[in-house]
Amino acid sequence: MVRGMTLSSFLQMTGSANGWDKHRINRVIANHREWMAGSTETRVEHTFDDGRILSIACQPTNDGAVLTFDDISSEKRAQQEILHLAYHDPLTGLANRRSLIEHMGQLHSSNDLYELLLIDLDRFKAVNDTFGHGTGDLLLIKVAERLRTLAGDLGFVARLGGDEMAIILRSDPASATRIAEDIIIAVEKSYALTDFTVSIGCSIGLCGCEDRSSPEELMQCADIALYEAKRHGRGRVTRYAPGMVEAVAERHALEHDLRIALDKHQFHLVFQPIMSLSNDAIVGYEALIRWQHPTRGFVSPVSFIPLAEETGLIVPIGAWVLNEACRRAALWPAHQHVAVNVSAVQLRSPKLLAHITSALAASGLPPHRLEIELTETALVEDGRQVAHTLSAIRQLGLKIAMDDFGTGYSSLAHLRDLPLDRIKIDRSFVAAALNDKHSMAVVKAVTQMGSDMGIVTIAEGVEDADQLALLRSIGCDAVQGYLIGRPERQMNSRLPVVAISNASALTHSEDSQGA
Repeated sequence: MVRGMTLSSFLQMTGSANGWDKHRINRVIANHREWMAGSTETRVEHTFDDGRILSIACQPTNDGAVLTFDDISSEKRAQQEILHLAYHDPLTGLANRRSLIEHMGQLHSSNDLYELLLIDLDRFKAVNDTFGHGTGDLLLIKVAERLRTLAGDLGFVARLGGDEMAIILRSDPASATRIAEDIIIAVEKSYALTDFTVSIGCSIGLCGCEDRSSPEELMQCADIALYEAKRHGRGRVTRYAPGMVEAVAERHALEHDLRIALDKHQFHLVFQPIMSLSNDAIVGYEALIRWQHPTRGFVSPVSFIPLAEETGLIVPIGAWVLNEACRRAALWPAHQHVAVNVSAVQLRSPKLLAHITSALAASGLPPHRLEIELTETALVEDGRQVAHTLSAIRQLGLKIAMDDFGTGYSSLAHLRDLPLDRIKIDRSFVAAALNDKHSMAVVKAVTQMGSDMGIVTIAEGVEDADQLALLRSIGCDAVQGYLIGRPERQMNSRLPVVAISNASALTHSEDSQGA
């Protein structure tokens, strides 16, 4: 601007420089003259085609006005960035929780029907811990891209924090369920990252807004549905249903009781004998935990063990089991071992090795008399870390057994890759072997493979003499079940021996009669 230049001249020069036509220039000049006619200071902002923003302040004087021009482009960009960060996740660019809640509130106000999907990534933590946060961040970005694509124009996608995301779908329940199932499939497909490929999964809780009075209530219901999806095995879609709130409340009450059970000495162990088929001698016992609650009475392990795993309470409970089992086993004959079940959560805990060494030291039990039992499901998540932990356990001198063998999808691979000393044939195959040729084939095959690989085979759930005779005939190494002895709290060495003797005598008697 040149000193003494009129407003009209300045605006004509500015408009020409920005490619305005004559009509636009005249319209702007007229608007500014009307604006300057006021008696108080005013301010307007003008955005140029190149994105620059000019703030123009007008201070009227007796014979005109004083105009002040400021380029506020940088200030405006900073304000827009701050506003964007307030409503978006900086990593993925998705909307954040605040934006999601406000969007749900708008839909509620307009009485629009919609479905809320809460998505929790399964096995993400393992990837993050193994490969680092940079890899985890890249994985989240790729997941967000897939969710945007699947949600389409009808979806509002948000990241709530960590590995939890959400989608609002303006659709009917059936369509929302179908899209949720497509998301499960899409998220499970492998991700090509910088130098390697990883795979994860997800669980989804789904809820419609029909009967929900507020966005917060809808979020709570979807979260309960998500909890149910994860509790039943993950990798699935669960829609909220009446009664779920009560079920969750009961689990919370059970969790509260579980947290104080250790301090109140409500747990105890029972021991079930394991018999060698080479000489019908008891070679060890499996330690099993029991919970006697003062008001609930006997609480089945089926009810509280999964809850202990979900909450992480299995780690301190498992430490108590190790200590008590080793203390009791140290009093047994030297040829008998004790087998202790260890969950997937314990195997991933950095405290497990310390708990084992502490239990051995406190009891004086030799390491070779302690056996760690795990199930194949413990290897589904983060198998690499579990294999490393098992190798460390083996180096301590302990034995390792695979429980419920044959029920997993990768049993043969586990035989090859893991440092196993014993495999326990699942009771379902033992129970059906006499009447089902496929179950018989599994029992025979596992026994033969164990023999070829130098791994001891133990058949679980042996309940009658016919099963025992069959297992003897095919070369199984050891058996466990009610025929041999029931789990007992107070160990009486004579009771299992009597049962074994009776079973053995009955078996040999039937063999001689058949001859």
